Amino acid sequence: MAFNKSGETKITTVLMWIAIALVVAYVANFNGFQGTVNGWFGGSDKVNPQQTLVTDTCPTDGITTYTLNVQDALASTATNVNAEYYVFNGNKLIKEGTTGTDGTVNIDVACGKDYKLLLLNTTNALGYYSATVDLSPRIAQDTINAELTAYGTAKILGIENPADPQRAGNTTLGAGAVKNFDLKFVANQTEKGYNQPILLCQVNVSAIQSVSIGSFSDGTPVTSVAVLPKRVTAAAGYVYYAWEYNKMLTPVMGVITASGSITALSSATPLGTDAMTCKLVDQATWKSSSYKTAASIAEGFKTGPENTENLQDVGAYDSNSVNFQFANNGGY
Repeated sequence: MAFNKSGETKITTVLMWIAIALVVAYVANFNGFQGTVNGWFGGSDKVNPQQTLVTDTCPTDGITTYTLNVQDALASTATNVNAEYYVFNGNKLIKEGTTGTDGTVNIDVACGKDYKLLLLNTTNALGYYSATVDLSPRIAQDTINAELTAYGTAKILGIENPADPQRAGNTTLGAGAVKNFDLKFVANQTEKGYNQPILLCQVNVSAIQSVSIGSFSDGTPVTSVAVLPKRVTAAAGYVYYAWEYNKMLTPVMGVITASGSITALSSATPLGTDAMTCKLVDQATWKSSSYKTAASIAEGFKTGPENTENLQDVGAYDSNSVNFQFANNGGY
């Protein structure tokens, strides 16, 4: 068959464009286009194995090794914390131990699962408040840098009468009277905290109808405490009222004021020698006797002002007690 020059030119042009298309497909390695080109010429239309996305990065042995580092949260210089650790897989404890004195330890867990890690140091009065860390191991090695806040102390600076120009620590409380007070408290140890303080105020049931706290000066919501710590007992004829300051109290927060009121019974006049007496207790995490068989951290480790199994104090020491006397020379 004979071709004229024009026909040869057309064939050459078509072949040239096909060659260009093949080169572009090869260089770009574009999966969809490459599959189409391969199909044109009888090749496989499967995606190039090199383009398969890797979604599982767990190592072949299926183990993730965490390096745990625990430090003091409020210390001005790096301070190691010797802590206990407990690993839960959602419904049971699978691993427990302690860090070294340098605050570090390696923990091996199965890769590809999710866990919760509880850290605490329950040394009486000198320990640290707990922290919980979520673990989602997906690689061979990882690091956990955690911080715990040391048990500190808190102090009630005083209970003031806001109606008194001198803001004295007392008030004239007649039968049926309602008087306001401002109770001021603070964390008074540098670089240490006081967790979720419970404010306890004791009054005479034969003279006082009720006591209430309306607000905290920093806007923290006031929460009434229904179940009082049994280790703290009121004197005969007296009863405790309680409210929670639901956050960690630290030195940098300064003085917190709890503003409240006290109401006398209409049938009795409180004695001038009587008073409302208040104190603070903290809340810390303690280990139940059945923690090894517990179905969760919340079940095996409780947080509160006492160990409810033996009524022992946990966490830091209770604060000092301060009186608000029911007698005021100026009549306020």
